[in-house]
Amino acid sequence: MKKGKLFFAVPYVLWLALFVVVPIALLLFQSLTSESGQLTLNNFVSYFSSGTYLRMTFNSIFYAFFDYFDYTCHFLSNGLSSVPVEESPVLVAFGNIANLDQFVTENICLYRFIVS
Repeated sequence: MKKGKLFFAVPYVLWLALFVVVPIALLLFQSLTSESGQLTLNNFVSYFSSGTYLRMTFNSIFYAFFDYFDYTCHFLSNGLSSVPVEESPVLVAFGNIANLDQFVTENICLYRFIVS
């Protein structure tokens, strides 16, 4: 590898190690050890046997899915709002994408209200 390319790779490798590898290693170490420092799987047993932790995990995945869907609707509605619907038969099907975006946003807010 050329010296110039290695020069540009060093900050990336340092950033990757500091902000990706080290946190994942710490997470794995803490999840596999007890408070006294012995190796154990009791942390995983308590996680999967607790209804609270599983509900929090489900809610996180649920919100992430609908936030992704909501952002996709925002992206589509903003992109399609600048094109006249009459000019493209394909856009006729997506003419009410802004209404779909509003529908998803309202239902996410309603779900968060019901769950909390």
